[in-house]
Amino acid sequence: MDGCVCGYARRDMIKNEAIQDKEGVTSVEDKMRKASLRWFGYCDEKMHACLVRRCKRLVVDEFRRARDRPKKY
Repeated sequence: MDGCVCGYARRDMIKNEAIQDKEGVTSVEDKMRKASLRWFGYCDEKMHACLVRRCKRLVVDEFRRARDRPKKY
């Protein structure tokens, strides 16, 4: 299939990897690896943001008096 796009016939016996490198096609494995790394980066940022928000909330809670029902965190 890749060879038909580039103008090669099957009888030319060119490997798919060579054609994909020439055309700049990435493999599915590389895309999955990139997506998983992106997801882990998102989780890392989320954890960091959650900790920062929790610390800010603790600091703010010490300075104010509770007048209403406590918030559900």
